[in-house]
Amino acid sequence: MSDPVQQIKDRLNIVDVVGRYVKLTRAGRNYKGLSPFRKEKSPSFFVNPEKGMYYDFSSGQGGDLFTFVQTMEGLDFKGALHMLAEQAGVEIRHESKEARDTRERLYAVLEDACRYYETKLTESPDVVSYLEERGMERSTMRSFRLGYAPDGWRNLSEYLTKKGYSRQELEQAGLAKRAEGKSEPYDRFRSRVMFPIMDPAGRVVAFSGRIYGEAAKDDKNAKYLNSPETPLFDKGRILYGYDKAKNFIRKYDFSILVEGQMDIVMSHQAGYANTVAVSGTGLTVDHLGLLQRLSPKIVMAFDADSAGIASSGRAAGLALERGMDVKVARVPVGKDPADCIKEDKELWKQAIKDSVHVIEFYLDIIRRENKEQGGDRRKLALAVRDTVLPYVARIQSGVDQAHFVRLIVDAIGLAEDAVWQDVRAHAQRLREESKRTRMEQQPSPVPASTAPEPQKRSRRDTLERGLAGFLFWQETLEPRVLEVSHVQDKAAEFSIELEPLLARHFDAKDTLAFEAEIVHADAQDPVALLDELMRTAAREILREERADVSYRLRQAEIDGDDTRAAALLERFNELARCIEALERTT
Repeated sequence: MSDPVQQIKDRLNIVDVVGRYVKLTRAGRNYKGLSPFRKEKSPSFFVNPEKGMYYDFSSGQGGDLFTFVQTMEGLDFKGALHMLAEQAGVEIRHESKEARDTRERLYAVLEDACRYYETKLTESPDVVSYLEERGMERSTMRSFRLGYAPDGWRNLSEYLTKKGYSRQELEQAGLAKRAEGKSEPYDRFRSRVMFPIMDPAGRVVAFSGRIYGEAAKDDKNAKYLNSPETPLFDKGRILYGYDKAKNFIRKYDFSILVEGQMDIVMSHQAGYANTVAVSGTGLTVDHLGLLQRLSPKIVMAFDADSAGIASSGRAAGLALERGMDVKVARVPVGKDPADCIKEDKELWKQAIKDSVHVIEFYLDIIRRENKEQGGDRRKLALAVRDTVLPYVARIQSGVDQAHFVRLIVDAIGLAEDAVWQDVRAHAQRLREESKRTRMEQQPSPVPASTAPEPQKRSRRDTLERGLAGFLFWQETLEPRVLEVSHVQDKAAEFSIELEPLLARHFDAKDTLAFEAEIVHADAQDPVALLDELMRTAAREILREERADVSYRLRQAEIDGDDTRAAALLERFNELARCIEALERTT
């Protein structure tokens, strides 16, 4: 059993803890906000969710979630430990030797049960053949420690009691259960292929059993049977396969979420070892916390039927609210991931490769269904309003929100102002719900030293600051990666007046440079990144000018000034061509 400090860190995301005191916004793989320790106007406070650390440049202090709570609440370590333990649901009172021994006995009995099931699988060639027919290789069976629970009421119980475990221990571990009014417990799992569920440390804490053989013909038997919650197993906090996937999620910088045990096992076998699944429950914020600490990107690959689509929608909403980048893999209709991989693993690889953002996924579904039903434009608009826009409202990034609003406008021809109006209405409802939740949770009051919320910036200003910060950061590198002449040539190519731009943001030079370093530390190609930053900023500058020209053009037409209107129309068209050229080469 890990110590309470580690348990708390496993269960709590530092972004959530700090977010109770500081308004955080995403900055690449990190989060930033105004310092809670100093009065300031420019954000200099950063949180790294992967490392579980924060650093405040305005005061020069940093640490983990414990040191943060100690500083904010004026507590010693013990006080912060108790406070965070309560939030995490971790028991921190000194565990008696008897309690520690009991917990270790549960780990031991589950490990012995796993070995028993593994042995029974090797002794059951028909079950092995069944798994092979499903496309599973024997090496995969061994890697995931798959087993078999043979038919019979007390096979496992008798084996384990002979090894010295008590009936009470079998029940506590979720391996046996007792019928009402009966004194003799019986095996929970019978006639099932067994999938052991591990904690993040790789220890067996539970099982999921898939029905097999004659028992599968009885509709009264559930297809999958999971262990009940036990002192070791909290299904809302454990992801199946996480112990194997965690390093690969970090390596590939995204996780894949599937629904079933067969799906995840086959996905790993196909080369996607960054795949996980929930066990006997829906996706929870604790599950997402585990994944987000490793990567903010997630691909959801649920069955293509209506239930699978609904499941992906509920999960996507939770992930978007946490600021995650959420995509959906388009699994062929009538198949689950395991079916795809068995038929042709290239189908699965293509589904992951072609995954699209959840907004695009639902927009495509609605447009297809509307077309099949006759193409009523009003029904299409209402369906987008009710189904797609709530997801747009959950997106934490203003830049991403604007992107998807434009996508929706272009896709179905709605007025952009009308779309934004509905998005803001959805967002307001979400804020009200969140506010009610926070009030119910009664979080600790924020100290008076907390600075005001960050000033909202225009999209152009945000992009210019990002470009300026990147260039300020590049100036600090030795040896220098970007030549001054190259930067100047790029600025000329995109018609960006570089010197005035840098001068506008020079007062925040150090802060912007550090932000850029955090955001772009993993960038492999700074030359390409410079091109992207300049292209994006140039496009927004042109769009802003186009909006201004459009306004002045309408005024000229109202005034009847044909000469001025003609000149403005020519400029509007020229700007439109420039924007189109930039977008075409993105």
